[in-house]
Amino acid sequence: MWGLWMEENRQEANNLVDNGHEIIARLMRAELLEGKRDGYLGAPYWVYDSDDMAYRISLPQHPDQPIERILIEELDSLEEFDESIRTIAPADLFLKQEHQRPPPAAPRAMKPPPIPLGQVVTRAGRVVNPPECYGFEGYAAEASMRDTPPRPPTTEPQSLEGIEGSQWANLSVLTVEEPKSYRQAKVSLQWSDWKKAMDEELKSLKENDVWDVIPKPTGRKIVASRWVYKAKENAQGEVERYKAWLVAKGFSQILGQDYDEIFAPVVHYDSLRPLLALSACKGWRPRQLDVKTAFLYGILKEEVYMELPEGSRLDGIVAELKRSIYGLKQSPREWYYRLVEYLGPFGCGITVWDPCVLVHESGDIFLAIYVDDITLFGATGELKEQTIDVLKTEFKVNDMGELNWLLGIQITFTDDGITLSHTTFIDKILNRFSMQDCKPVSTPIDSNHQLKAIEDEDQRTDATAYQQILGSSLYLVTGTRPDLSYTITHLSQFESSPSTKHLTAAKRVLRYLQGMKDRYLSDPWNNQLKMTAYTDASYGNCLDTRRSFSGYIFQLGNATISWRCRKQRSVAPSTCEAEYMALAMTIKHHLWLKCGTQELLKEDIPTALFCDSNAAIDVPYNPKLNDRSKHIDIAYHFTREQIDQGNVSVMYAPSEENLADICTKGMTRYVNDHLCSKIFGSK
Repeated sequence: MWGLWMEENRQEANNLVDNGHEIIARLMRAELLEGKRDGYLGAPYWVYDSDDMAYRISLPQHPDQPIERILIEELDSLEEFDESIRTIAPADLFLKQEHQRPPPAAPRAMKPPPIPLGQVVTRAGRVVNPPECYGFEGYAAEASMRDTPPRPPTTEPQSLEGIEGSQWANLSVLTVEEPKSYRQAKVSLQWSDWKKAMDEELKSLKENDVWDVIPKPTGRKIVASRWVYKAKENAQGEVERYKAWLVAKGFSQILGQDYDEIFAPVVHYDSLRPLLALSACKGWRPRQLDVKTAFLYGILKEEVYMELPEGSRLDGIVAELKRSIYGLKQSPREWYYRLVEYLGPFGCGITVWDPCVLVHESGDIFLAIYVDDITLFGATGELKEQTIDVLKTEFKVNDMGELNWLLGIQITFTDDGITLSHTTFIDKILNRFSMQDCKPVSTPIDSNHQLKAIEDEDQRTDATAYQQILGSSLYLVTGTRPDLSYTITHLSQFESSPSTKHLTAAKRVLRYLQGMKDRYLSDPWNNQLKMTAYTDASYGNCLDTRRSFSGYIFQLGNATISWRCRKQRSVAPSTCEAEYMALAMTIKHHLWLKCGTQELLKEDIPTALFCDSNAAIDVPYNPKLNDRSKHIDIAYHFTREQIDQGNVSVMYAPSEENLADICTKGMTRYVNDHLCSKIFGSK
């Protein structure tokens, strides 16, 4: 209504005033012209007028209705003032001293300090400047001429009294707000912490002799640089330390001139989980190491010129890099080879199984590399301490003690074993999408769902929100939640054009997480070293292509270490072929895991692979030709070859005991709970 009225009555909209306070009307007009109408109709929010007075105003549903404005100082009582804060003040303003309750003897102090003319603090806590394109060019100049100086940032601890309810959900974000640029860092409340982190980074750069300062060369590309800030959190989501990195803008590098080969040392989740399960079997407690400024140890082979850091720049002067630095395309690769080259003489070598897993020649120590984080697996003793000392001799290594936080996974050592969970991350997801108070459900997807690609354009919904929900949930699937693998894989088919029905199904995933956020993978102590695999396939449950879904789950002892759900590449004419295609995919992964256990343990361990289709088992064991098997692609007969060579044996398991069933289709509550109890190792 307001947007249409302003479009049709531009002159009246320009002259819209409210009791002489023209600034209030103009601010509302700026918000409406930016397309923010729906969030402001009938909703109160803060506004400051030209006399530095704080008001609470409400935009009526129709432009003919008067604008409700309440002067904060004119409220009847302190209790009413508190209620207005809890109701309308943005959450981040609670942390600012000016919005806390003033002493009763000084009611005038309730007035918040002024915000520059032309700015408004919205209900969401965002400070908005009116856009210049709508006739507000003079506001910035007017603000700069004001007598009131801008409020300086403060690092003093703020009182959290009065914060309650859902406002606590935003506290972690507010207290660890990460600047996006050097300018933002300078005006942030944590400037002293960021400045200290930057000084430490510059000191490290100087100690490592990273560059030479030279005049800008002619005819060469100068790579830009910037500061990147990160507030490191512990397993409880609390700020542990502040870090700042000087990074190069590697996207401006030229292939063949500034870089050649690129590679990032990132250990796979499917490699980490077997190492953790092996640690539980042998009673080990892994150690976590952090290499400070790891990339600076890599020797740069190419000539690369970079801008000096923000805050230290000089005209016509650049840095000629001698070592790799964060942001350069080749930096991760140079650091990785520097580390491997150094550890080689001490008996550590890379594995064929995963190049980011190193094994000591004794077979008792393993190192998993994730960029600059190193996880040390092995029995507590002299060899482990020697390995740590060897690393500290060459690199600046921070020994963080027993492993408790790895790649976003919370790791806990209990009397029963090692647990892996994503509880903290799930809480963040729920808060991010305002689902922290939603009603939980018992299954991630309806067992009788009929989801198809969008047919009616009127049913199309916002793809961004849908993609964000699935992206966040996919991170859980890769880490600790095999029970979501089929649901997320199935819903991902509709990412480009989701409907309201798809969005409802995605929100159901969040409701499921609300009820199952404390579910964790369990690796029991002194578990038996044996591998069990389960494979399964659905039949034609993609309603758009009629393709089936393949799935598998692997366990080492009773610890779940690997899982996957994938839509098959072709239509299977029968359930036999669908199961046979899933079996081929499972055997490929089985051979990779078998290679890993042989390299790590120097021995073969017992392995069993279970399938719930006798027809699919019969095809590789009895190479006969019939109507069900004569058209099967020759690539899938890789299964028959592996069975003939004795590398794997396939046995039958009933569907109700096939754990991979959860990776191929929606389940009822009873079946879902039964399979999850076996997968997660909990009752």
